[in-house]
Amino acid sequence: MANSVHYRDRACLDGMRGYPYVDDDNSSRIQSTPESVFRKSVRHLLLYEVSLQAANFIISASSSVEDLWILAERHSLLPIIGALPLKRLHCSLQILFGHAAQIDFAHPLFSRLTHLELFDTVPWTGVTDLALIPHLSHLCFTQNGFLSDSLPILSTCKSLRVLVFLTLDESDPPRLVEEYSALTQLAKDPRFVMMACDNFDWQMGALTGTDYWSRAEDFIAKRVSGQIDPLQYMIEGDESENLV
Repeated sequence: MANSVHYRDRACLDGMRGYPYVDDDNSSRIQSTPESVFRKSVRHLLLYEVSLQAANFIISASSSVEDLWILAERHSLLPIIGALPLKRLHCSLQILFGHAAQIDFAHPLFSRLTHLELFDTVPWTGVTDLALIPHLSHLCFTQNGFLSDSLPILSTCKSLRVLVFLTLDESDPPRLVEEYSALTQLAKDPRFVMMACDNFDWQMGALTGTDYWSRAEDFIAKRVSGQIDPLQYMIEGDESENLV
């Protein structure tokens, strides 16, 4: 599944050093920690290829998690995380549901969700079902193939205020003719933003509240107010720094 999160890598974990983390060396110690410690203190949680046993323990103990970034080998993690009071979720639909036919955005897991980042694309038949997420205000994709899907998403998700395409590199262009066509139309909607993102952005958001979501919000506000070209949808590197 590494290709589906192409802008993340092991450096993301290295950047977390200095904060509580679980790996093969300390998983047993973590699992001996009283559950009350997790329940009272853990609001932001990143799980990267941890064992199913560790994931089960951490998630069941961290019952107050509101912001979850998860990548795991096991498919169909919905039974494990389904009861969390999530407001922000970063995941693969394939890992979450196990199969495209089982994708259900009306699941209670999404009832409080406002921010959703998908590491893979939504099957075409399920694109407009994103509108079933009642409070979805921020949506992000990391795959080029999503661009053509963005138009129906923006038209059906009335609560959506920010739609971000995260790319590995600012110079990475759309690869298909239909994506170029979609960009021409997407540029007219100020809610659509394209930007590059480094490996530590989730951590910075968890610690400081400043991340690609907040930079996109500020950029959109400037488009709407006319401070920048309303048709400019790409946040360049220098502009991103000025938005922080």
